[in-house]
Amino acid sequence: MLKFEIYAPINIPINWQSELIINNEQRYFLLKNHLSTIKGINIKPNNWPMGFGSLEHDNLPLLYQPSAILEVEDFEKEDDIYHSNIYIYDNCLAILNLGITVNTNITNIDDFVITERIEELSKKYLAPILKLIYSLTAKPPLISRT
Repeated sequence: MLKFEIYAPINIPINWQSELIINNEQRYFLLKNHLSTIKGINIKPNNWPMGFGSLEHDNLPLLYQPSAILEVEDFEKEDDIYHSNIYIYDNCLAILNLGITVNTNITNIDDFVITERIEELSKKYLAPILKLIYSLTAKPPLISRT
């Protein structure tokens, strides 16, 4: 059994005026408030605030740090998923991170099969969450999607 970390860019309907929000704590609380009505997600703060969070993390400027991390609870109902995170950035950008296990040896790995599995899981669990986020009304300093 092999464990993989999958990182995939996604478009998420969250945007704010970056020049008006100057710290990640403010961004985190803004997102937590905005997404509070959506069931099935856990909203966590960035686990390495400005500066070095640990030797595993670079000293990233604010614009390059996620403002919040979402966990989609339903992803982990699947036997082959051991964690799920969506790293939320500004300008509708996010990174989907899934921990996936594959029951094969390294010589038999098929990238296309893994990609298809991630697409299947995203349609099943992520698409409904994104649809709910799209339906939310953005209040300043969040920017409306329309």
